[in-house]
Amino acid sequence: MRTQIKKVSHLVLLVAIVAGAFSCQVEPIQEELAIEENLSSKKKKKKGSTSESEYIFSSEKCMPRNSTTLYAGKNIEVGNVSVKVNDIYYDITYSITNKDYYLVATNLSVVNDPSEFPLNKKGNPRKGKFEFGDDMLDGITTITYSVPMSKGTYIAAHAVVQKNGYGSKKRRKSAWGDGCDFPGNNWATYFQFFAPDEW
Repeated sequence: MRTQIKKVSHLVLLVAIVAGAFSCQVEPIQEELAIEENLSSKKKKKKGSTSESEYIFSSEKCMPRNSTTLYAGKNIEVGNVSVKVNDIYYDITYSITNKDYYLVATNLSVVNDPSEFPLNKKGNPRKGKFEFGDDMLDGITTITYSVPMSKGTYIAAHAVVQKNGYGSKKRRKSAWGDGCDFPGNNWATYFQFFAPDEW
């Protein structure tokens, strides 16, 4: 009888250990499956859709700031765009610091949420629909726009720059204030203003 009780108790103990070991594995596997499912559903999002959820701050490029680099032709650093608080306005300044270039035109949009930027169906910005700008700036290297703070903190700063010594439009380049990518398929970017020392 004692032998039978010992065998049963050993069997119960063995079953408990095996069941415990397998039950610990179920939860992490289910979590991994849920994460994979979530990632695959994000990958299946329709390209060119401009829903608010697609504006995801995923890198340092998207960190709020009070100034950003102005890049022409995707990778030529030509200057910067800076933002300062002036009473109830933002003073947003384009400054060309690369002596080889000057401003030809600017397009500036300031909104409360990235989904409010004027975009086409593919999710690329419609610069001609931006609220502020000039298209006759030949020869200058600095321009400032005063924008009501109530417009928001998200800023899309576009410019057209031209290389010095070349009168041809062929030497003109599109430039963007560095930041987060728009949901479309071009290299246009926007940034969020934040200056804690001024609040």
